[in-house]
Amino acid sequence: MQPLASSAALTLTVRPTTSVAEARSTCWVSSPILQPARLTLLTAMGQLVSTRCVALAIGQQTFPVALHGLATGTYLLRLQAAEGIASAMLCII
Repeated sequence: MQPLASSAALTLTVRPTTSVAEARSTCWVSSPILQPARLTLLTAMGQLVSTRCVALAIGQQTFPVALHGLATGTYLLRLQAAEGIASAMLCII
């Protein structure tokens, strides 16, 4: 699992392929500092699917990504914080 893009210190990875029957996926975040962040899910066309605020701790942590009601396809998961922006692709089959 490689991040699509990330800043030097903020990383985001997600299990790249998920079944819609699972109803959720998990993303892994690594942050060098305590900071608030926004986790956003976008369609391949850039349409907003969901967004939420998360509190990042120092080190690695996980966050669930809800897939309820989403069509199969490719999505972009983006994490934006003061430390930078990181993103990863998610494919729902």
